[in-house]
Amino acid sequence: MKEMKEMKEKKKIIKLSSKSCIPCSTYALIFDSWAEKEGKGIIEIERVDVEENPEIASKYRIMSVPTTILLINWEPIEVKTGVLSKEILNEMCE
Repeated sequence: MKEMKEMKEKKKIIKLSSKSCIPCSTYALIFDSWAEKEGKGIIEIERVDVEENPEIASKYRIMSVPTTILLINWEPIEVKTGVLSKEILNEMCE
């Protein structure tokens, strides 16, 4: 029964950004620091460059970057646009 619950609670956070986006560069520093110190081990983390992977941006209907998406069981639960703080990232993962 525990295995089913763990599978049911599959969480993933995706950071969508672009190399040509100036706010994305700022957010990368915050996100990467959070991912290494706080996010690692509690949630699956993925980074996507929308210029290299436009199909991902299209799939989630992303109109601007940086955008952060929380997925549970591969379904988008929460979408936030802009530079987020470590505190907001932690709240998204609770």
